[in-house]
Amino acid sequence: MSAQAYCAHDGYEIAGFAWFQGFNDLVGPYPPIDPKLGKKSGKDYSEYSRLLACLIRDVRKDLSVPKLPFAIGVLGVGGINAKENTDLFRKAMAAPAGMEEFKGNVANVMTADFWDEKLGELEERKDAAGMKKGKRKDTGDKYAALREKMAPLQKELDILDEQKGKDRNKAKIDELSKRIQDILYTPEEQDYIAKNKSNQGYHYMGSAKTYSRVGEALAKAIVEMNRKKE
Repeated sequence: MSAQAYCAHDGYEIAGFAWFQGFNDLVGPYPPIDPKLGKKSGKDYSEYSRLLACLIRDVRKDLSVPKLPFAIGVLGVGGINAKENTDLFRKAMAAPAGMEEFKGNVANVMTADFWDEKLGELEERKDAAGMKKGKRKDTGDKYAALREKMAPLQKELDILDEQKGKDRNKAKIDELSKRIQDILYTPEEQDYIAKNKSNQGYHYMGSAKTYSRVGEALAKAIVEMNRKKE
């Protein structure tokens, strides 16, 4: 509805509420499921489930809409190949929709379906191959040859990155970075990154395609819950 079409006399209707967040909770200080195993155990995210259920009740109470349709965008970071804690967190995030009091008016949208798997693989390659200082990982043989090829360039780049002020050779840094990019990615992959990525993984790599598909799915879930009320 446009601003011109809005009629103050008719008022408005709150049709639904979309909830889409969770990464900070995923990596937050939740306790282990098995205290004896400590960090080797998966995390117990049951408190998140409880608090999300409280949020749903509070939003409905504050807005005076007792059965307000509530769509939960279940965390999609990492895509379909989620690690253990991501999988556990997703289950905790989705849990309120299965509660008796929320049946039919709270729905889950599994946003992992919209994660850009190609961008995810390219980001993994960059981290594992050593493009980012402090994020270099030993991933066995998969990226060993790539790391070896990049090592002398990366070492030179690290030294230049530590230079300050007038001593900082930006042209040389840009040249080395481009040479590393050319080792890491084909021209087609670089073009794909330029067109689709603008941020880090926890922000879905800033992919407008991902966010628009998530938004559409959340809206459709709310529309469907309202349709079933009629």
